[in-house]
Amino acid sequence: MDALEPANHSAREASRRLMAQHADAERMLLSTMQTALSLIGFGFTIDQIFSDAASKAGLVRASPLGARVGLSLLVLGLLLLVGGLWSYRRTTRFLAAHWIALGAPEGLQPIPPRFSPIFVVACLLLVVAIATLFTILIRVLA
Repeated sequence: MDALEPANHSAREASRRLMAQHADAERMLLSTMQTALSLIGFGFTIDQIFSDAASKAGLVRASPLGARVGLSLLVLGLLLLVGGLWSYRRTTRFLAAHWIALGAPEGLQPIPPRFSPIFVVACLLLVVAIATLFTILIRVLA
């Protein structure tokens, strides 16, 4: 019985490390989402401030500077979010493969295999950001 104990202990320790790495990946995605949301929000706000200032001043078109800065921040936020989603998916796939290699059945993994709630929320944020981008582009190009 003593011969089996170290193997069981090392498997438990490896499982704990995998779960800690998964929690790290989730924290990283959350911080990426927070930064991306800030950039997207600032971009939209800057565009709206310039647009509202132009309409209050009686101008037909707003300054292109506001739209350019706003779109630049929005695109930067989108790229950051896409990179964060890609990194999260790559990390969770890697961890899931190692979890299976430890001998755990695929359905009993503590790591969400496909769509964790944080991944779904990040994808919804991506959809909203893309819709915002198209809204600004349509208004600027019209």
